Amino acid sequence: MTGELIRVLLAVRDTDALEDLRAALSGEEGFAVTETHASARAVASLDGGGHDVLIVELDLPDAAGLENLITTPTGSHSSPVLALADPTEETAALRAVRRGCADYLLKGELNPAVVTRAVRYAVEGARGTRLRRRAEQALTESEQRYRSLFEQSRDAIFMTERGGEILELNEAARDLLGSEADDLVGRDVLSIFSDAADRDRFKREIEARSHVRDFEVRVRRQDQAERWCLVSAWVRREPTGEVAGYQGILHDITERKRVEDQLAHDAFHDALTQLPNRALFMDRLERAVARRRRVDAKDVAVLFLDLDRFKVVNDSLGHMIGDELLRQIARLLQDEVREEDTVARLGGDEFAILLDGVEDAADPTHVAERIQERLRTPFRLSGHDVFTSVSIGITFGDGGMHSAEDLLRDADTAMYRAKELGPARYQIFDEAMHTHAVTLLQLETDLRLALERKEFVVHYQPVMQLASGELIGFEALVRWQHPNRGLLQPQAFLPVAEETGLIVPLGEWVLRAATRQLRIWREREASRRDLFMSVNISGRQFSHGDLVGVVRDVLEETGVPGPCLRLEITESVVMHNPTGAVRMLRQLREMGVGLCIDDFGTGYSSLSYLHDFPIDTLKIDRSFVARMTEMDDHEMIATIVALARNMGLQAVAEGVETQEQLDRLRQLGPSSVQGFLFSSPLDEAAASAFLDEGLPVAPRKPG
Repeated sequence: MTGELIRVLLAVRDTDALEDLRAALSGEEGFAVTETHASARAVASLDGGGHDVLIVELDLPDAAGLENLITTPTGSHSSPVLALADPTEETAALRAVRRGCADYLLKGELNPAVVTRAVRYAVEGARGTRLRRRAEQALTESEQRYRSLFEQSRDAIFMTERGGEILELNEAARDLLGSEADDLVGRDVLSIFSDAADRDRFKREIEARSHVRDFEVRVRRQDQAERWCLVSAWVRREPTGEVAGYQGILHDITERKRVEDQLAHDAFHDALTQLPNRALFMDRLERAVARRRRVDAKDVAVLFLDLDRFKVVNDSLGHMIGDELLRQIARLLQDEVREEDTVARLGGDEFAILLDGVEDAADPTHVAERIQERLRTPFRLSGHDVFTSVSIGITFGDGGMHSAEDLLRDADTAMYRAKELGPARYQIFDEAMHTHAVTLLQLETDLRLALERKEFVVHYQPVMQLASGELIGFEALVRWQHPNRGLLQPQAFLPVAEETGLIVPLGEWVLRAATRQLRIWREREASRRDLFMSVNISGRQFSHGDLVGVVRDVLEETGVPGPCLRLEITESVVMHNPTGAVRMLRQLREMGVGLCIDDFGTGYSSLSYLHDFPIDTLKIDRSFVARMTEMDDHEMIATIVALARNMGLQAVAEGVETQEQLDRLRQLGPSSVQGFLFSSPLDEAAASAFLDEGLPVAPRKPG
C-alpha cells in the first residue's frame, strides 16, 4: 500500500484522544484526516464513499451512534471501522469487533506505530474481504450461468463420477435417451453405446488423451430404439489434479445419417427399380474377381440382359407402362437368383447379373433358361397383356484372369450375338466374338474416315427391258475402296453404317453421285434421255433424314427430271410407319420421282396399304428367282407380276443368272430384269462402255 493515500474519518469527541490521533496520523505520509463529532454524519460520509476507514469513539452522544457504524461493513459500503475506547471499556470494544468492527484502539495508547498499523491492517483486510466477496459472487454467478446452460442446452449433456457412473443428465439428455431424471443415474455411461467396439474405443481414447472429439456412435434409448450421435467428452479434475469424472455432450445426428445413407443409396442404386446401378455392380464384380485371384474360390459369371422390342412397348403403350415393365422385370430377375448374387440395372432396358460362387459351368445357363421360361407368361400392365423376352450374353471369370471391365464387355458382346440370332436367346462368350467386336469397332472407325477421305465408289448394274432386251436404266450400288482390305461389297459395311447412323450421310452421297452420273450420260447421248437411275434408300434415311429435301436439292442441282430417278425402299421400312410413309411417298411422287418397293414378297406388306402407296414398281426378290426352277417358286413370281399388272405397276425381277431363269421369266411376264446374266455391277468406265455398246465388255462373275 506504499504510495497510496488513505482517507481517515475521525468521529471522536474526547479532545485528548483526538489530539493523539491527529499527531499519530499527521506524522506519517499517506494519510488524509477528516473529523466529525456525530455518528450520523460519519455514516453519511461513509455512504458517500469519501473515506477508506473510520475511527469512532464508543460513547458518541447521538442516538446509539456506534450501532449504525459497526454494521456498515455489511451495509451499503465496505469501509472498515476502528472502535476507540477507554481502557476501562476494552470489553465493550471487543464486543464491537465481534459485531463488525475491524479492530479497536485504546485511549492513552495512541502512538503513531499503533495507530498507523491498525489503520493499514483495517484497510488491507477490507480490500481482501472485498476481493474474496467478489470472487465468491463471480463463482456463484458462474455456477448459475453453467446451471442455466446445462439445463437449457439443446444438446444432451452428461456428467459422470470417476468410474464413469452417470452423475447427472440435463433435460436434453433425458429426452434423447428416453429416460426420467434418475433412471440412468449411477449406470456406466458406456452402457448407452449400442456397439461394444464403440465402448472399447471410447474408453481407450479418453484414458489416453483425456478427451474425445466428434466420436460417432449409436446410442440405445431406454425403449431400445437407436439414435446416431456425435460424442465429445473430456476429463473433469479436482483442484488437486486428480480425475473427478467425465463430462460430455451428445449431439443427435440421426437425421443427418439418414440423409447421408439415402444419398449413398441413391448414388449406387437405380431410381426406377431400386436395383444396384452400374457403379455398384462394377464394385461388387471387381471384389469378386479380386477374391477369385487371391484364393482358390469358386468362379464368377456375368449375365448381360437386354429386353427385346422394349422400344415398341414404350412407343405404343407409353413410358409409364414401360417403366412398370422394367420394375416387374427387376423383381422377376431377383426371384431367379440367390441372395448372394447381384442383379443390377445398367441403364435403359439393360440389366446385368453377377453370379458369385459358380459351382458348375451349367449354372448360368440354367439361370438364363429359367428367366426365358418365366418371360413366356405375359405381364399384366394397366389392363394390357404385355409379352417380352430378353437376349442374354454369358461370360465366366476364368479363375480371375480377366478384369471386371473385360467380363462385362464380353457378356455385352455375347448378348449382341444372341440378339443377332433372334429374340429370347442366350449366348456364351468366346474369343471369336471379341475378335468380331473389335473388327466391327475398327470398321466403324474406318467408315467415318472413309467419308472424309472419299473412299466410296458407285458401281452400276444394268436394268434390261425383258421384251426388247434393251438397256433402260441402272441400279446404283455402293462399294468401299478400303485402303488395306481392297474393294468391299455392301454386306461388309452397310449393316454397321445402318447401326451407327453413318448410312444417312453415305446414302445421300450415293444419291448425289449416281444422279450426277446420270446427268453426264443423258447429256452425252440424246438417245438416252429416258434412261433412269435406281438408288436404294435405307431405313435410317427414310425415317430420320430429310429425304424429301435432299431429293429436291439433288434434282435442282443436276437438272435430272424426276421420272428419271427411281428410289428403292424395302417394304419393311414403309410398313414400320405406314401413315408417315404414305405422306412422304406422296411428296416424292409430286416431284415425279419413281418409287419402287424393293425385295417385295419377303416382308409383311398389307395389300390395303399397298393401294395407298403412290408407287410405280414392285421388285421381285432374288431369292424367288433363284428357287424358281428348284422349288417351283414361279407361282410366287406369277402372283407378284399379276398383282403389279392389276395395280398398274411395273414388276422387276433381280438376280437373273441363268438362261433357264430368263426363259421362265419371259413366260411369267415381268416388265424388266437385272442380274449377272447380263452384267455384274460395273464401275463408271465399264458402265459407260456398256451404255455405248449395249453389252458388257467381258462377262463378270459375282464379287
